[in-house]
Amino acid sequence: MNNKLKTLLCLPLFLIFLAVFLPNGQVFAAQVSADNSTDVAQQEQEELFEEQFRESGADQLYGELPSGTADKLADSGISAEDPESITSVKPQGVLEGIISAFRDELARPLKLLALLAGVILFCALAAQLKASHAESQLTGVFDFVSIAAVSSALMSPIADCITRTCTTIAESSRFMLCYVPVYAGILTANGSPMTGATYNSIVFFAMQLMAKLAETTIVPLMGIFLALSVTGNLCPTLNISGVTKAVRTAANWIMGLLLTIFVGLVTIQSIVGTSADTVTVRTTKYVISSFVPVVGSAISDALGSLQSCLGLLKTGVGGFGIAVAVLTIVPVVLGILAYLLVISLGKILADVFEIQKVSALLDAVKSTMTMLMALLLFLCAMILISTTIVMMVGMNM
Repeated sequence: MNNKLKTLLCLPLFLIFLAVFLPNGQVFAAQVSADNSTDVAQQEQEELFEEQFRESGADQLYGELPSGTADKLADSGISAEDPESITSVKPQGVLEGIISAFRDELARPLKLLALLAGVILFCALAAQLKASHAESQLTGVFDFVSIAAVSSALMSPIADCITRTCTTIAESSRFMLCYVPVYAGILTANGSPMTGATYNSIVFFAMQLMAKLAETTIVPLMGIFLALSVTGNLCPTLNISGVTKAVRTAANWIMGLLLTIFVGLVTIQSIVGTSADTVTVRTTKYVISSFVPVVGSAISDALGSLQSCLGLLKTGVGGFGIAVAVLTIVPVVLGILAYLLVISLGKILADVFEIQKVSALLDAVKSTMTMLMALLLFLCAMILISTTIVMMVGMNM
């Protein structure tokens, strides 16, 4: 009787034990299994991403980077194979980088400022000596000496800015000529063949045009513009200020018009192309999942997973291209901006001492620097806007 009672008492306790502890064990085992499955899936996705990165040719872009850009990318921690390196960039870090780059560009402009200040003070002294002669017989000599002194001080910085601008445009264009086909191929593999074709044709043509202009047109035009400005100040009877003003206005209007046409073409064709690409991708998924027996839905899911990896690759490589353009062009723009500030201060100093010829020459040089900076910003805007548009239009496909 006692044994039966013990058995009856132990059986409920054993059932309670199973009810309490066994589900937790099953949950724990299921959780471990789920974690392992997640790790395996993540590892497979990373391997797939790396394979797609190599097969797309994006790993070869590092060999085509403009000079000095690779070090800047390394300092910023940006890489094409790691999209998170681009999203981790903070506005504070960008601002600090801009301030640091601008500080690095200030050394030579500050030397130019000291030289300009000395020349302008010399010209002011010469103007006082000229005023002391009642007949003003030395007016032409003093004007010539003033213009020649200021021109000799400015020629080297101007030539350096023009050379840097042309080199930057040429190197950026060469990089984009390698980058555009790679990115267009990624867009096509991601299910956006029309968008990829649009990006490849328009941006590729624009970069070829910019490279050709940098080699054959920009340097001669800037030299002619400066020569006209100096000549107009040396010859009082030759008034060509209207010509230089017309050249500056025409350059600004042409760049604005070209940028508007370029952005309009890329935007319209990308939107229209994305609509067609979306229909194609969805139709393909539906046909595979509906008409392929047994494994149709699995193939459709695999296609979605592959497209997700390609979307990540598209975002990473697109952000990498934008970063390369910014890190290549912005330092040169900051260098020209530093010279612009120095020349503006020199013009203010010339106006204070009423040296009109020197002030007019500095104003012409300032216009030249402004056109150089506008040209670089025009190139940067083309790359940024076109790449951003094709990144965004197919985001929800």
